[in-house]
Amino acid sequence: MCAPAAAQECALNTTEPGIVASIPSTRSGVELQKDGATQCVISLDCEVRAGELNGIDYELATLVAPKVPPKFHQVRRVTFRFVDGSAQTCAATTVSKP
Repeated sequence: MCAPAAAQECALNTTEPGIVASIPSTRSGVELQKDGATQCVISLDCEVRAGELNGIDYELATLVAPKVPPKFHQVRRVTFRFVDGSAQTCAATTVSKP
């Protein structure tokens, strides 16, 4: 039996403190961890290139109600910034619980 889509949705707020992003060994996504456990996975349409990351930026879908805090399930694109000054952008294909 499949869980409803809402139950599989990543409910983390993008401004919530203590969220750590990491790239799994497959390099085809971003794992969002809180309190030492993976809470959400952003699957990407490309493989993140090797290199030391300087930062990760998330482009969110437009919010309908501006008073609703943005959540990671609204991520549409992810830009990886590297210490050498280069960047790589990938589209988010799915954002779900692990």
